[in-house]
Amino acid sequence: MKKVLGLIVFTCASFIIKAQEKLYFPLFEVLNVHEDYQYSAAKLLKSYTDEVGKYELILPTKPAEVRTVFDKATVQEEAKAKGATIFLMADMNAIGETLIMSLSIYNTETGNRVWGDRAKASGLSDLDPVLMQVSKLMGTEKKISEVEDIYSVTTYDAQNLRKKESDGGFMVSIGGMTSFIADLEGLNNVFSGGFGIGYFVDSRNFMLEFGG
Repeated sequence: MKKVLGLIVFTCASFIIKAQEKLYFPLFEVLNVHEDYQYSAAKLLKSYTDEVGKYELILPTKPAEVRTVFDKATVQEEAKAKGATIFLMADMNAIGETLIMSLSIYNTETGNRVWGDRAKASGLSDLDPVLMQVSKLMGTEKKISEVEDIYSVTTYDAQNLRKKESDGGFMVSIGGMTSFIADLEGLNNVFSGGFGIGYFVDSRNFMLEFGG
């Protein structure tokens, strides 16, 4: 019985290993982004990809200097040497406060593009949830911008969820005014009635009132 159970466990483990397609990733090509993020972002993507379990993400040994060679032919040969059936090419480009990542997966044998997507983040502080989304949707038909999990919505995507319209309406006020200073000449027992009409605007972040 133990032998049979052991054989089943071994078979299942072998199936899981075979199901993980080897994906070679030569690090991010960074543009207007500090070079230190080239390797650290790739390591973070590998951690999330390992958790998903669909791909076995293979990274090169950390280079002594920043990698600058990212031509497709060179990366394709590296993927073949690593025994990867597919390879990922991605760049990370900062334009102002926005961080844009373009990603493409290619077949190692043919060089044909089999998947591609683009992700945006509101700066490097937004990079972690973006890479988490990439790891989950990499190789699928669903686009990163279509993520519905509210807990993984990035700061950049959340900007589109914020309220942009303002609420407003008319208001009417009825009241009066009296003085509580009894010793000033001419102000004793003075009461003034009042009536007013106005308009208010509520833009969620602030409220304005106009009237008279």
